[in-house]
Amino acid sequence: MDEYKDDPQLEAIMKSKVGAMFKKMGRQVAKDYVFFPAISTVNFIPALTGNLSANVVRNVWTFMIIFCGHFTADAEMFEDNLENETRGEWYIRQIKGSSNISGGKFFHFMTGNLSHQIEHHVFPDMPSMRYQEFAPQLKSLCEKYGINYNMGNLAKQFSEVLIRIGKFSVPSKADWKQHRTAKIKHKYRKYAQAPGRNLKKAFAIVGIKIPGL
Repeated sequence: MDEYKDDPQLEAIMKSKVGAMFKKMGRQVAKDYVFFPAISTVNFIPALTGNLSANVVRNVWTFMIIFCGHFTADAEMFEDNLENETRGEWYIRQIKGSSNISGGKFFHFMTGNLSHQIEHHVFPDMPSMRYQEFAPQLKSLCEKYGINYNMGNLAKQFSEVLIRIGKFSVPSKADWKQHRTAKIKHKYRKYAQAPGRNLKKAFAIVGIKIPGL
């Protein structure tokens, strides 16, 4: 979105992209809930409910793992200052802006090793199967230099995510005030302009043109 914000054709670009998105979604829905169940013939209903259940579970699980890696209470947010950022500052930002989820080998496997989100951010080109091997070394390095290595179990991290989403979902007092002020101004313009527009139409019907209306 940001790359097109100053483009005079923004509306046309967004319409095109939204249209392409809905086409892709339509094809996926047709494949999962029409085509595959249809070729299952007598098993249409089991195939339909199976695909639906799998998609719900997959999306909920993916949402939990990804948000727990980026949106916990201690996951920091940074202003855009990439031009002046050193390589060392980049590594620190990756560590402080990420969160890990603790668990066993099976749990990490089920997350695609994205439960090691800190390692994933610090070394994005590293094979994910090596995150668990490297994590203790990175954690030790963070402790040595006093850098927060944010890690907790799934229940803790996800509860923090939900709380943070809730806080960000509620407008601040300043936002409410700005919204109310804009709404009042809009109503004032609407009622102030309406009489002039209606009067202009009335005079136009009888062939009278009034300057300024």
